[in-house]
Amino acid sequence: MTSTCTTTTLSTPMFSSLSSGSYPSPRTIIPSHPSQVSQKRGLKFSRRTRIYLVPTLNELTQEEYDACYRTSEDEKESQDHLVKTITTARQHGGVDIPRNLRDQLTTRGIEHMACSSRMRQRSAIKKRVVNAVLDEQDQQFDDYEAGKTSSAVSDPERIASISQRLTRQCANAAWDKGIQDAEEAAALRPKTK
Repeated sequence: MTSTCTTTTLSTPMFSSLSSGSYPSPRTIIPSHPSQVSQKRGLKFSRRTRIYLVPTLNELTQEEYDACYRTSEDEKESQDHLVKTITTARQHGGVDIPRNLRDQLTTRGIEHMACSSRMRQRSAIKKRVVNAVLDEQDQQFDDYEAGKTSSAVSDPERIASISQRLTRQCANAAWDKGIQDAEEAAALRPKTK
């Protein structure tokens, strides 16, 4: 027979005075004495149950909050870094970050912002896809109202195929970029013997 251990997480006011520089950590209670188990009808704990008491947001000191959550200073630093990255990429034709800056900057995830023509192209593709999908939905609804089909959206696969056809080039580019990322990650991975 195997035994099981149940884990429960509760919030309770108990972390108002943690030592400075430490992260809040849950306290564990393991009920093991019969006096901790209710004799009346109600909540009962198995001896193998562990209860983790987790502080609520209001119970964190400012230092603990700042260690766990992004502050306005963190947000400003991220925005400044993003602006620097986009500006640098645009200064170099929106193609890529110069080699000497690649350890500090990357356009990964924001390639479409590297130059204004890419941003316009991306926006146009999105509009084209949305319009084509909505046109197909309208057509299917019109067919339903005319009694040609039994449901308002009779062919969801057709709607999906329209979207896939119009975004195929983007999907292929994402696939290629993923392969490139995998190759770069593999090159950085330490060799094992």
